[in-house]
Amino acid sequence: MKDLKIIFSRDIFRRYFISCSLAYIGINIGLIGINWYIIDSTQSNAFLANYSIVTILTTILSSLFIGTLVDKINKSFLMKISCVFQAILVYGIFYIVNQNNNFTLIYGMAIVNSIGLALFGTASRSILTDIIDDKKLIISGNSILEVCMQIGAILAAGVTGILYDHLGIAVIINIMTISLVCSALVMKKTNSTKSNNRSVTGKGFSIATKSNIFCIGLISFMPYIVTLLSNNVLPGYVGIHLDAPSSIYGISDMLYGIGALVAGLLIGTLNRIIHNNIEMKMFSLSFVILMLLYINDNMYFLFLLYFMFGLFNTSLKIIMNTIFMEFVPAAVYGRYYSLMNSIASVIQMGILSVLGYVLDLYGSALGYAILAMIMIIDGIIFKLIQKHIANPK
Repeated sequence: MKDLKIIFSRDIFRRYFISCSLAYIGINIGLIGINWYIIDSTQSNAFLANYSIVTILTTILSSLFIGTLVDKINKSFLMKISCVFQAILVYGIFYIVNQNNNFTLIYGMAIVNSIGLALFGTASRSILTDIIDDKKLIISGNSILEVCMQIGAILAAGVTGILYDHLGIAVIINIMTISLVCSALVMKKTNSTKSNNRSVTGKGFSIATKSNIFCIGLISFMPYIVTLLSNNVLPGYVGIHLDAPSSIYGISDMLYGIGALVAGLLIGTLNRIIHNNIEMKMFSLSFVILMLLYINDNMYFLFLLYFMFGLFNTSLKIIMNTIFMEFVPAAVYGRYYSLMNSIASVIQMGILSVLGYVLDLYGSALGYAILAMIMIIDGIIFKLIQKHIANPK
């Protein structure tokens, strides 16, 4: 907590925190509301699936230029401009859809939201090396960004359904628009610092090659991919395996967010206490929790496990993101982050294309065993890569 106080003593980081929180609140409320709007308007899961595919494909394609933009253009300016244009374009597309009754234009929202989120996400993470001079505080910066994301996710999960049921999609789009514009107004312009010329150090890594950076990047993104995949496993797990109502799904999902929020607040302290080999401890704890979910048949135990899953998996995400940030030269961080985000989307699509069929055949609970295997394999590969880079031949 001491590191967080140091960071928040600076006006620029307070503005950054408020800006990111407002952006993720607006984006999450908008994304959830649009999904419900699609189902409500079309009564078609296939349409929603196609909308999701367009979103993922846009993320993959946008990586071809977003990383370069972030590395070449002022990052705070990109955060501002992405929020403003996303707000204007989403509002404009929604207005046209309503006026012309041409629902296929809703795919335009998928494209705009995907590019906007990818640009804001890359710029807001890359800017940390500009607004945090002390390399030791980077992990706290990453944790605060995770807190901003979880605040948006938790609030969106809690209020979007109520807003949609009582006020409709138009109010949700307005809230999204206002939140994004306010985010742009709050964020203060920053300039690059000498941290952009920092040497590649940290966590025992001594040589930065393209292959090493790629491997560390892929390993760093796997906990994030596992989180996304768990969102596809949980509904069937609750409804079929536990034979529980949808409210249990909502509570579990919110408890994950609360656990992730706690992780963001405590990871700096946790890192100082454990420190020695903390990555493998978090990989192991995430593996154990996922395996417990696989054998679990009690919905109350599900609540505890999902809180713990949010706590430890998010702690691992923050730690691995920090390692990736320390390992990649700041001058090219945007390009590498954007590239890895694109690869993560491809991996997600590939696994999702077969996961549903496997779970239909062998049961929803198997999904958590699969995720557990991904985590432990990722941890083992990280250990091997760490030793190889720390002791090159």
